[in-house]
Amino acid sequence: MAKFTSIITLLFIVLIIFSAFDCLIINPDIYKEEPTMVKGQKSCKRKPKAGRRFCKRDAICQKTCVEIEKAIRGTCDYKFPWTQCFCHFPC
Repeated sequence: MAKFTSIITLLFIVLIIFSAFDCLIINPDIYKEEPTMVKGQKSCKRKPKAGRRFCKRDAICQKTCVEIEKAIRGTCDYKFPWTQCFCHFPC
């Protein structure tokens, strides 16, 4: 029983490590400098017209919003009943 528990624990640790570095392997460009906003400037958010509107990771939403929609940034926000992608544009 102890051997089985140690194997499950090891697999769990490996899963956590791979999920942490998943963004770096798939899309290393997400950590580049974002366009800056003027201090006090508000941003309006809306769903993207292109790409996926439902998201699991911010990296995919960020890439869609910045590269395709030409937005300032993209975030995955929870809106009932699931997480959706929103692009932030200057108002």
